[in-house]
Amino acid sequence: MTTAIELSASSIRICQLRENVLTHLESYPIPRDSDPIVALQQAPLPQPLGPVRILLHHPDMLQQSIIQPPAPQDRLDRIIRFELMAIVPDMSSVLCSWQVAPVGGEGDLRILVNLAKRNLVEQLRAALKNHGGQLVALSLPACGMYQMWKSAYPSSLHTDEVLVDIGDTQSHVAIVRNGELIFIRTHKAGTNDIIDGIASLRNISYEDAIKLANRLTNQAPDDIQQLIRNNASGLASGITSVLRFASAQLKIAPITPQRVCIAGIGGRFPGLRQTLQDRLKCTTTLINPFTDLTTQIPLENIDLEAELPSPWTAVLGGARNTSIPLDTLQQLRQERMEFWGSHGALRAAAVTAVVIMILAFSRQFIAAHNAEGRQHTLANSSDGLVTIAEAQMQSLQNTADSIETERQRTQFLYDQLAPAKVAQEVLNGIASLNDPKTQRVQLTSYQLYRSENQLRMIIEGAAEESSGRRFGEVLDNYRQQLRDAYPLIIGISDLGSSIDDNNRMRFQWELRIAHVPQAAQAPAQQPQRPQSSRRGAR
Repeated sequence: MTTAIELSASSIRICQLRENVLTHLESYPIPRDSDPIVALQQAPLPQPLGPVRILLHHPDMLQQSIIQPPAPQDRLDRIIRFELMAIVPDMSSVLCSWQVAPVGGEGDLRILVNLAKRNLVEQLRAALKNHGGQLVALSLPACGMYQMWKSAYPSSLHTDEVLVDIGDTQSHVAIVRNGELIFIRTHKAGTNDIIDGIASLRNISYEDAIKLANRLTNQAPDDIQQLIRNNASGLASGITSVLRFASAQLKIAPITPQRVCIAGIGGRFPGLRQTLQDRLKCTTTLINPFTDLTTQIPLENIDLEAELPSPWTAVLGGARNTSIPLDTLQQLRQERMEFWGSHGALRAAAVTAVVIMILAFSRQFIAAHNAEGRQHTLANSSDGLVTIAEAQMQSLQNTADSIETERQRTQFLYDQLAPAKVAQEVLNGIASLNDPKTQRVQLTSYQLYRSENQLRMIIEGAAEESSGRRFGEVLDNYRQQLRDAYPLIIGISDLGSSIDDNNRMRFQWELRIAHVPQAAQAPAQQPQRPQSSRRGAR
């Protein structure tokens, strides 16, 4: 879940997104002349907040622009910090974030810098801690507005544009060139000037003036319309001053924007947008922060907040993107990486070594103490564990010797009986293969020999031609079927063959059979008793 909070002088705006789906959108008013950070700590925010990005313009934050020759990034970072020492002598008390402003062309780099006091960061962390939040980013409302504009207009064709977020007490201005942020500034003018003017014209309280301002339309009284035009003219003059200041600071040609993009609740006053367009001599448009946004919030609640220009532009821009420009906490992340890459790793290693030494000493002491107790338990000659174990070991050894003797006897008996069993299985297989119609082969005798690794069986028999097959075909088929019937046959050698007086092929084969050490494996077919052929051969 991503949580973003914008702190202004008059309100706290919070939005939460889970997997780019808007789940919470709410604002909390801040009493006039109150500290926004104290109000953040006391506000009834949803809990837990989790990682939080804060957008804030505060007196303890400073924006600066610097011009430097090109240099490697690590060296450029040191140069920037050295240059800033003319403004902030104690750079260790502030956090610094910077980025290069791509103004085009070659030569020196234009660099935007955002500074924030470490004390401000600690105050924000303490305020978020009460709500279960952790500060992960701290930037400016103008940066959030720029991120939202970039999402709403990803392929803008205008060369130079000005983004303006008109707030209650101040307006945030961002200058964009070719889609990239090149300058930001906060102008001290907002809708409070119009509210105060309405209260003065109608001689009413500030709260009543707010209610009257919310009901203004294009048919507002002439004096109030003139008041709005005067304030819009002052805002246009302020934007023009920012453009001139940016050109001077960045040392570039005068910036002539083709479009002004307006956000913030102050842009809702009737006639203000038209006056800005006339004074700045460029088109104006509104930034819609709810573009392509999926939400779980009821539509009736979204409709109340979706009026343009929207005060949610900056905070939604800070939440909808993975990063925010000029995030001052980037220095803390870099310092943490450098610490654990150098001094932190050494300190951790030293602490680990000390802990290991203490654990090793403790383990050795405990082991020595336990060894004394075990020695007393084992060394007793009458009922000691060693004496009992030796007696049991001797009993086990006697049992093992007896088992080994019986095993050898069993092995001897098996070795004596195994050849006969194998011969019986082979004969069963031979008997199962004889077919008086298709395969007439008769076995007349066999001899069995045993060696260390295998058994040899010499068989003699006679074959007759059958089913139109000659002697060779009958014997080849018979040899293959014999192998299939008894898989332990590893070889069949022909010791000689001849045709007798009865026109039968007499053959003599040597079968080599694998010797199974423990128990002969039964053949695939069930053993069958030898069957007599029609001629009475067995």
